[in-house]
Amino acid sequence: MGENLNTVASKRIHIALAALSVAALFLGGFAAFLASINSSGSSTSSSSSTPLVCPPGPSGPAGKPGASGSPGPSGASGKPGASGQPGASGQPGPAGSPGPSGASGAPGAQGAAGAQGAPGTNGTNGTNGIDGTCTVITPTSSGLGFYGSFYSTVTQSNVAQVNKMTFDQTDVAQGVSIVSGSRITFANAGTYNVAFSAQLDKTDSGQDTVDIWLSNAAGPMSWTNTKIDNNNNNGKVVAAWNFFVTVSAGEYIELNWYSADSAMRVYAQSSDVSPARPEIPSVILTVNQVH
Repeated sequence: MGENLNTVASKRIHIALAALSVAALFLGGFAAFLASINSSGSSTSSSSSTPLVCPPGPSGPAGKPGASGSPGPSGASGKPGASGQPGASGQPGPAGSPGPSGASGAPGAQGAAGAQGAPGTNGTNGTNGIDGTCTVITPTSSGLGFYGSFYSTVTQSNVAQVNKMTFDQTDVAQGVSIVSGSRITFANAGTYNVAFSAQLDKTDSGQDTVDIWLSNAAGPMSWTNTKIDNNNNNGKVVAAWNFFVTVSAGEYIELNWYSADSAMRVYAQSSDVSPARPEIPSVILTVNQVH
């Protein structure tokens, strides 16, 4: 911008000098004109004489340059020049602080188990303890040891409102016996564990229920009943559990069962072949004294 202002000022100085020169020429000519008029008024020559024309005088010396005028308005900006070549890359700045850690990823799949290590060396055997004292108790009429094992080889049908499970075979017995086919009779007072298993079967479809409970001479024994379902034609279901009963000498108990389905039965089955398999009792009963 400074260079442009100087150029404009210089041009204006030259214009001012030219204007002064023209003015000087004009003034010189005007002075000569006035001189010729004066000369004409005083001359005695005729009107046909040639008027006197004075040549212009020499130009006076150039005046001092006038004061610089005010800067003119700035010209329009020129078009942007072409972009220069990219400068060389600066040195890398210092590394920033590490950002916060991201969330932990999901655990990877468990790797395959490694090979089993070799067995360790066996430790030294401990010292044997002191031998205990063994006392043999021989059962008597007032002690422990009365028992019985019984079963049935026949299928028992649902023919009564209340059916009694019967036993036609005695395996082993001492102090316990079967009386009248169904009465489990105790020759000695005490507490006995009475365990049984009965194979239930029916010859029709549908779901049917069987109730099984204990009774004695006074009737059904409280809190001894259990229900079991049989759902298929010729489907086999085994009822098997045990009771603890306390009895007096000569007392008996019975196993009872009931079903609204007349096709329900306690089923005995003959032996099978290929492979050989033994017979299945309809009921198995074991009794042993515990107190």
